[in-house]
Amino acid sequence: MIRITARDDGPADVTLSVEGRIVSIWGDELERECHRQLVQAKHVRLDFSGVTYIDRRGIRTLRRVLGAAVDIVNSSAVITDLLHEGSDDPTVEGPAATQETPQTGD
Repeated sequence: MIRITARDDGPADVTLSVEGRIVSIWGDELERECHRQLVQAKHVRLDFSGVTYIDRRGIRTLRRVLGAAVDIVNSSAVITDLLHEGSDDPTVEGPAATQETPQTGD
């Protein structure tokens, strides 16, 4: 489940605080809300401080909406890297996420 709360930051700016898991249909809902805000000629800032999980489909959705009028703040380093480097890691944990290298036995 996802919760999206809109906060006007000025006449042409809005912050969408996103909480929960960006998976499946919830990513689609986030995309619709971004487009709804952009129709009103707004700059959309996505606050990801409350995002706990994102899957591959969620990453693809975000890549579609990010651009000159949409950006992300308060995102985990892992999510930021996936969006900008084009990784297709199947799932990502939220703000406390770290990338770990599997350990091999001796």
